[in-house]
Amino acid sequence: MDQTPDPAIKGFNEDLTEYNLDVESVDVSVRDFLWKRHPIHSFFVFVVPVCASAAIIYFLLTFDGTASSMNVAGIILCIGLIIPIFSYTRVTSRMKTVFYKELATQLNCTYTKDGTSPKNGRLFSFGYGQSLSNILSGTYKDIPISLADYQYDTGERKDRETHYYTLGELTVNGTLPSILCVPVKWNFLDTWKPDGFEKLSLEGTFTEEFVVYVQQGKEIESLQILEPDTMAKLMDGFENFGFECSGSNMYIFTPGSMAENKATVVQMYSQLQTFCADFLPELQTFTQGK
Repeated sequence: MDQTPDPAIKGFNEDLTEYNLDVESVDVSVRDFLWKRHPIHSFFVFVVPVCASAAIIYFLLTFDGTASSMNVAGIILCIGLIIPIFSYTRVTSRMKTVFYKELATQLNCTYTKDGTSPKNGRLFSFGYGQSLSNILSGTYKDIPISLADYQYDTGERKDRETHYYTLGELTVNGTLPSILCVPVKWNFLDTWKPDGFEKLSLEGTFTEEFVVYVQQGKEIESLQILEPDTMAKLMDGFENFGFECSGSNMYIFTPGSMAENKATVVQMYSQLQTFCADFLPELQTFTQGK
């Protein structure tokens, strides 16, 4: 999509409010909107305040250096940063809205901006500040399925880190044994082990790709789900995903936010449907046979 400057492009605020072009990646579209569609406006919003603030601060600290000058310099620095941060946040928010609405239309889903973080499941017990957002809800053969952005924080102050996941969820009739299956290459093996769970020993090469934890006393039920055919399918196409059974819910997750790339989200939604087609009958048979 060509987003080079066009004399017909409206003013910055009006263009941002009415923007509805295809957004394949939020970050890319933000850069294109700012520096291709509105380069002059962006120069005065991003470059000028920072450079002017830096020049004034340099002058104050070089030729004065008093405590009051340092206080003034701090205020000027804040002002110089607030303007570009506010503008960037506005543009990013608009691009995300367009991005997720386009996704919902393309995937034939409904879009909800904010949701409630699930309470059951090991993934949702990590860190603090857990939040669920940008929920795309649909169905597969009358089974509710959804994709969403999930995040949580760990660490404090300078060590604080936000972890982003794209989360898929499907619901079955009945109760599944609690199973957590995480790719070995994520290197989270000790961190992911839930209390009251044991590492499940499996035959073949599956444990070279995934580490599996099951609730104590549920090993036999878990093996009924993780049959050889099931493990082979997981290794062929789902090697970059984690899985968790909790209650009547099955969660599928992978690191990263949906906003990074639309094609990746469409692919994951397709994989979620493939997962339903391949594994849902077995899961339903298991729950109905209990």
